[in-house]
Amino acid sequence: MALPRRMGGRGIPGVTLNRAIALTPEAARVAKRSHLEGDAYLETIDENVEYDSDAHHLSREAHERDERKANALRMMGVSLTTITAEQLNSWSAIDAILDGLSRKGGFHKRLETPDIKQAQQHLWRELLSGRARI
Repeated sequence: MALPRRMGGRGIPGVTLNRAIALTPEAARVAKRSHLEGDAYLETIDENVEYDSDAHHLSREAHERDERKANALRMMGVSLTTITAEQLNSWSAIDAILDGLSRKGGFHKRLETPDIKQAQQHLWRELLSGRARI
């Protein structure tokens, strides 16, 4: 998300991975904990992006924990985008989600060129294959 567009990223500023988010007392009661950790927090648009892998988010207990986390964040005015394994593995889905986050922040005055879009798709393929060198 944070890499420059010419390198295949989205050029979104203020991305922090695994950021600890302190909760208000009310949100802590809902989440049943005093703080949360966001997968990718986008400071510039107050958005938390969560990856819900099949390995850690399919059980009933995990679903309950995820919903408590989502509700606690929303109570504090933090927007939440959840990306599933299926969405991550679909270029059209992940591209649409990341384009939406970029548009929400209004980060770029110029439209993406075909070369930028091609670089983004190439980076996505490399990241999924584990071959990316950043």
